[in-house]
Amino acid sequence: MIDTTYTWPLPTKAVAIDIKRAVSENRVAYYSHYHNGSLWYKTAFDELFPVPVSEIGNATFDVQERAILLMRYMRKWNETIKS
Repeated sequence: MIDTTYTWPLPTKAVAIDIKRAVSENRVAYYSHYHNGSLWYKTAFDELFPVPVSEIGNATFDVQERAILLMRYMRKWNETIKS
């Protein structure tokens, strides 16, 4: 479950990520911070989204990742804020 009550450093209103824009042209996402069981990443357009640590398993997540590899989590975030 993603904690949508967390407000800092999120904007006061969470905004859906334009996924097509975020992953096009081999763009990257940057690690921002850890909070409440999630690694928070930021797109090249400063849109934040969480990656739950429970889903990572033995994978290594770097400070900078190709955005397309994180697209699954961007979609989950968009679904979470829509509901």
